[in-house]
Amino acid sequence: GKAFTVEIACADNEELRASASGFTVEAARTRAVTAEDLVEHVGRMGSSPFEPVSFDVELDEGCGMGFAAVHKVRAAACEALEARIVRPYEQRAERLRALSPFAKAARTAHTDQNAPHKAADASDAVICALVTGADTLDAARDAGAARIYAPVDVLCALAGVPVGAARAGPRSPKTSLPAPSAGQTSTRSSPCSTRSAAASTATGSTRGCAAARASP
Repeated sequence: GKAFTVEIACADNEELRASASGFTVEAARTRAVTAEDLVEHVGRMGSSPFEPVSFDVELDEGCGMGFAAVHKVRAAACEALEARIVRPYEQRAERLRALSPFAKAARTAHTDQNAPHKAADASDAVICALVTGADTLDAARDAGAARIYAPVDVLCALAGVPVGAARAGPRSPKTSLPAPSAGQTSTRSSPCSTRSAAASTATGSTRGCAAARASP
């Protein structure tokens, strides 16, 4: 005559617990439910993030119940425990949303996309060129390039410095292009390095234990 109740708690933190009650347990009309039956059906955690590790069953003899109703009570208990676990994080998110906005926001792809864009000023545009030899260097100068980039090998060849000599020693010497004439631009090249960082993520799963109590 009592309500069927499922109580679950986290195995690593028993303070995180929740329970749910459902149908009223009655005397069995045909086959009585056993403790093994409840362990099997309550232990089916379905799509919840929990995994059962132990059971404590309180069941009188001669009780009858439908397993579909047992599954509903177990699902409600899992949802209640999941809400209990995430509640502190939801409260923190609410406090953060209540804070006044920052005076300055970090520049991200999202802020750039939402920020108003001013029309580009053509007077700010400059011509940049990447050259691969003397012929492309002359073509870039004739085109009025304000910035000219070249690989170290090309710079050494244009300056008449052997490539091996430029790369020997702890540092590579800075080599500049021949001095340009009026209206032309010279460039310098210095080695640059690219660093990459790898990030790893760790995932964890929450384990829960379930207990089913029923009495006729």
